[in-house]
Amino acid sequence: MGRRRLLAWRTPKPSRDPVGRARRRPGRARAALLALLLAGCASTSAYDPDWALADGTGGESSEWTKEQKLLALNAATTAIIAAYGLQFWDYGGQGWKWENEGWFGKNTQYGGADKVGHAYTAYLATLGYAYLYERWGYDRDRADLYGALSSMAAFTLIEVGDALSKNGFSPEDIVADAAGVVFGYLRRRSPTFKRLVDCRVEYWPSETVTKGGRNDLATDYSGYKYLLALKLEGIKPLRSTPLQYLELHFGYYTRGYVNGDEAFFDEATRHAYVGFGINIAHVLRRLGLRKGPGFFEYYQPPKTYISKDWNFDD
Repeated sequence: MGRRRLLAWRTPKPSRDPVGRARRRPGRARAALLALLLAGCASTSAYDPDWALADGTGGESSEWTKEQKLLALNAATTAIIAAYGLQFWDYGGQGWKWENEGWFGKNTQYGGADKVGHAYTAYLATLGYAYLYERWGYDRDRADLYGALSSMAAFTLIEVGDALSKNGFSPEDIVADAAGVVFGYLRRRSPTFKRLVDCRVEYWPSETVTKGGRNDLATDYSGYKYLLALKLEGIKPLRSTPLQYLELHFGYYTRGYVNGDEAFFDEATRHAYVGFGINIAHVLRRLGLRKGPGFFEYYQPPKTYISKDWNFDD
């Protein structure tokens, strides 16, 4: 299918504002929120030990209580989302609007990659919030619960802001967010589940970024793949065998859906795949590394597995 035919096929097209720019969904807000949480996690674990002390274990301290820190973080998150939305996304520019975006259909705006991206981002945010709360002195149960609630609240706020702008409230987005929050909560609550299943992202910048000048990496969906990894080390009878180092991948991705992709992709396509690879984090830990392997529970390096791909639009 050539590019001319593609332009007729990919409907509905993204709406455009009065000056002709394609509408921008707040993918950057999600990326900014994750960056904020990651910075907090890094500073908590590597910089200030008092910041992480549980109440009552460090004697007199001038630091805020854990309750004050929780309130401050959530208030700051709310303020940042609201300020950015008012400035850049027309929050409050109109009355409540519903937007039925669809799920994984070929005529949806991003072929469903945005929905999987929503789930993955909410998943990471849930882990980030819970980690911070536990470091600040909450017990594991409360940290996990408050982490899930904070994550869901932040992404719901983004969606409510959308509802009061030209974007509209997407039920699909909020369901995807909730799925990511639940997955993150389960991973925190169950060591067995954590040992068995990872949710990961694979990313390598698409040609739209490297050659076309696109600078919004958060929505460069033609460079992303999203996957669940079933780790054989999580199956007890296999832990003492060489199979413990292997894993199965079940993934989804799209290509050619983002504005600007038409210069580099002949058509917009949706793909699912099953892969077979090495559990990199487990291998590194067995080699004695303690810091660093956990990164590979969330990120899948390209070209590190073999897979069978199905193109739904072939």
